[in-house]
Amino acid sequence: SLSSLKKVDAVHRFYEARKRNLLVGNPTMPRLFRYQNNGVTRYYSASGLADANKTLRENNHELITATEVKLLPLDSAVSESESIAEMIQAKLFLSDNATIENIAPLLRNADIVHFATHGLPDSEFNMAVDIASGALVLAPSRRFSNGLLESDYIYKKLELNASLVNLSACSTAIGFRPTKDAIMNGVGHAFLVAGAKSVLSSQCLCRKQ
Repeated sequence: SLSSLKKVDAVHRFYEARKRNLLVGNPTMPRLFRYQNNGVTRYYSASGLADANKTLRENNHELITATEVKLLPLDSAVSESESIAEMIQAKLFLSDNATIENIAPLLRNADIVHFATHGLPDSEFNMAVDIASGALVLAPSRRFSNGLLESDYIYKKLELNASLVNLSACSTAIGFRPTKDAIMNGVGHAFLVAGAKSVLSSQCLCRKQ
């Protein structure tokens, strides 16, 4: 019957969606250096800072003085992610594999996306007019040496169809509100703009446990 076929199709779509679920937990933390000037904050990797200062030195400009940021590993995020991945049959990225290059191509077709990592609130970045800033910390790679999945990149480069993006990270819903109509601040807003149907984020610091 037609009703039976609809039920079979619904079950099929449910299990197909489970195959596309994506989890990211406890990325290898990048070595970051924070530079602040006139209310603007930038984060550099060690190599990025060295390259920037080399260019400044060659042009007889003042060098950048940056403070190293200590990002501790989130060991509990491993068990958290593994448990959730088992429940929803998700593809899991941990430690060195949790890079933007590995994850970004899969986000378009992902149904449920879960990040368990550090969050950097948008108040620490230059305020763009049209989009909230902020970032999730992922593992460093050749292209993204600072490992930061920034709101600007999510908004401009990613296309999502996820039913849920869960941000198990600190301060992902605080800070600059890009427009008066925005229903969420911070990096969580960027995922909504990129196409996620719902986002679960935090306005406070998350406990490691």
